[in-house]
Amino acid sequence: MLQYLGLSSYTIRIQSALEKTLKNGIKARDIGDSASTMQFKEAIVENIQSVVANAPMHDKHIRVVIPKPETHFDHAPWKTTGIDIFVQSSEALPSLPETIGKFTLKLLSNCGAKINSANSRDILLTDCYSLRWIADTPADYQDLQNFLQNFPSDIYPWMHIEILHNEEIIPMYSKIQGE
Repeated sequence: MLQYLGLSSYTIRIQSALEKTLKNGIKARDIGDSASTMQFKEAIVENIQSVVANAPMHDKHIRVVIPKPETHFDHAPWKTTGIDIFVQSSEALPSLPETIGKFTLKLLSNCGAKINSANSRDILLTDCYSLRWIADTPADYQDLQNFLQNFPSDIYPWMHIEILHNEEIIPMYSKIQGE
């Protein structure tokens, strides 16, 4: 990455210090020796200082600017089409209403996998479930408020909510395994 930013002399110094550290026999446990990560790091830093003292600076100081992406408004507006709600439940399979307001429960997942009454006993479940609710027509803020007011959060406390959008017919959210 330093080379990409035009700072190749820094790259060379770090690589040289690492090579010198390894040649001196200092290696961390994960690469087959007994030095701690801290000892390994300190040896590299010490060797960088000796490498820097003996090496001239060649890099120009540059300013890296990450351009802001252009904003294009030639696309269709996003429409709210659903809600993913993450809940806690100690039940093997939460018992939920099929609809709340204009939203219909389409998918229940655990650890990213779709579950139902047929497979819930065959997989290892956690106590956190993702519930995908979809509306047949675009929803507005009032529909979302209505959903949250009528969701049984006293039985299934929610931890996180994601609002799902479509751009025309293209979902702007990730599918869940099995969807």
